[in-house]
Amino acid sequence: MHNILLIYGGRSFEHDVSVISAVQIGELWCLEYNLIPVYMREGTMTVVRDWRRYTSYTGQVKGKRVRLAAGGVYIGSRYVAVDCALFATHGGEGEDGTLAALMQYYQIPYTAADSVSSGICMDKILCKRVLRSLGFAVVEGDAAVENAVPPLPAVCKPARLGSSIGVGVARTEDEWHNAYAKARLYDERVLYERFVEGAKEYNCAAVMDKGEVRLSAVERPAYSGDTYTFGDKYKKECAHELPAQIDLALYQEIRDTTAAVYRALGLWGVVRVDYLYDGSRLYVNEINTVPGSLSYRLFSAVGVPLGQLLNILIDNARVSPTPQVEYARLLGELVGTYK
Repeated sequence: MHNILLIYGGRSFEHDVSVISAVQIGELWCLEYNLIPVYMREGTMTVVRDWRRYTSYTGQVKGKRVRLAAGGVYIGSRYVAVDCALFATHGGEGEDGTLAALMQYYQIPYTAADSVSSGICMDKILCKRVLRSLGFAVVEGDAAVENAVPPLPAVCKPARLGSSIGVGVARTEDEWHNAYAKARLYDERVLYERFVEGAKEYNCAAVMDKGEVRLSAVERPAYSGDTYTFGDKYKKECAHELPAQIDLALYQEIRDTTAAVYRALGLWGVVRVDYLYDGSRLYVNEINTVPGSLSYRLFSAVGVPLGQLLNILIDNARVSPTPQVEYARLLGELVGTYK
């Protein structure tokens, strides 16, 4: 029987979302694999006892410690060969390429983008520059500078966080300074973007399946404020229009752009691309390389239930991945700009 590591947790503000994703996967697990749940936090990995019912992740977690080794792991003193590592780690080292790099080093196949592509997508400033250089439409913006006010109104974001954490909209200089100070609590690098008045958000996910990019339905999340917040995603009863009831041409443009972004950045596993639409132009907003719950709802809407999605991920897990980003063309534009 194949051994599958389900890795979750991590040092991230999305830690709790990661735990929820892992439990969802565990509850719906119906595949003929041996699932090994590995909780990751503060530099340690642990196989948690009775993990589906475990609720106390705030203190020291009880279970057997895990050490990575070539092609597998040691659980306590016992070596277990691993066929695949399934990532349910959102944000932090679980999504910024750190965990992918570890899997590459220990030659363990895994279900996510490689370390380089993950790192680019995690940093909103760098990702915006890369997407722009590749010809994709992105909202005007770049790295914010302390005590410098960008053209207003503007959106202020921590550069390397997900789920809209720490995001603010500023229409006055005072609001900008407050939003910048809030974002700096989460990250030393801050992004500013032009605020797109009245924009609608759309999401679409993709996964690599036998060399082809397989696409989900397009979703339109509903929210009442200026931006789609963490609370809208996880704490409120947020109405999601799935599939989005929009013009067929726009629907197809979102799906086509998702596939193009996926290929251009050499992505792998489940990736969700988030968009803004101002009524005439579609902008790539953010790229999530380990989206919450693996975006299984979006795939279910096109007839791919979670069990089938997990099979696709495991069957297509990467072995010694080679980053596919167009480095030669990008390096000249990026060197010297990352400040």
